[in-house]
Amino acid sequence: MSEDRPAESPAWGEPPPPPQPLEPPVPAAPPPPPESGDGAFVPAGQGFAPPPVTPPHPHDFYAAHVSGPRPAAAMPPAPPPPGYGAPGYGAPYPGYGVPGYGAPGYGMPGQPFSPGYGVPRPFPPAKPYSGRAIASLVMGIANFMFLITAPVVAPIGFIVGWLALKETRDDGPRQGRGLAVGGMAINGVALLVCVVVGLAIGGAIFAAEKERQQRQERWVESDFDTIRARLQIYYERNNNSLGPGGPVLATNSIRYDYSNRAPREEGKVAGTLSLRHLVTEVDLLGSVSEFTLTITGTASAVVRHSPSGREMRVIDIGSDNYTITPRP
Repeated sequence: MSEDRPAESPAWGEPPPPPQPLEPPVPAAPPPPPESGDGAFVPAGQGFAPPPVTPPHPHDFYAAHVSGPRPAAAMPPAPPPPGYGAPGYGAPYPGYGVPGYGAPGYGMPGQPFSPGYGVPRPFPPAKPYSGRAIASLVMGIANFMFLITAPVVAPIGFIVGWLALKETRDDGPRQGRGLAVGGMAINGVALLVCVVVGLAIGGAIFAAEKERQQRQERWVESDFDTIRARLQIYYERNNNSLGPGGPVLATNSIRYDYSNRAPREEGKVAGTLSLRHLVTEVDLLGSVSEFTLTITGTASAVVRHSPSGREMRVIDIGSDNYTITPRP
């Protein structure tokens, strides 16, 4: 048996040798048949273990739910030869469209949703704001800033806000219920503050008027005392009489302290005695024209204060017997 040697490569420029024909392989001899225990021949298929069975895959739905042999997988149909244009392969399925081109059935952003796919419909358009609610809020702010307008404008703003509540209900045609409630609240607060301020101002005016009346009463009583003191001086210097002929005591000098000195005489009274003979404007806290003097006897007189209606009745000027009527 000759050793296998590599074929020598042909020289440069020579043609290669022709290929050698292949010889068929020699089949191997079959194994001897097995023998049973008693030397008898065992036919094929008997006495051997069955072939192993591969368990199905755990995710094989068909093997888990269907018993029996598995059917052969269906082969997909072969595509038609190019150039014939078989129908059904050149266009998309109806109702789906090409993705990205906005075919009907899915809807694109900015377009209304198409019914039938479980997609919610878009929200309805927003309701316009109520003009009455805005007006009520504006009037409330104005009334709160300028309380002088609150007595007239605040009730109007409250009523306008109440009307706005009806049209801003859930089923109403407009929105702005919060504005209406705020307008009513601010108008109500402005009206309440106006009432409180009005009561405070009224109370202050009442207190000031009462103080003025009390001060005027004190002034009237002080002027009554001054007039009575002048009547006593006139009575003493006119020989215990309030009749004519006595000295004129009214001067333009400052008020005198009658405990130390008497006013200077400026002449004689010719006729009925009057306040112009006794006092001047600088002698009284009020005005001389507010008082009237009526001589009722040689030692009696009546002095009346016209603005207040009060009177001082001198019963006997010599004994300083008099009465002053209270304010009517």
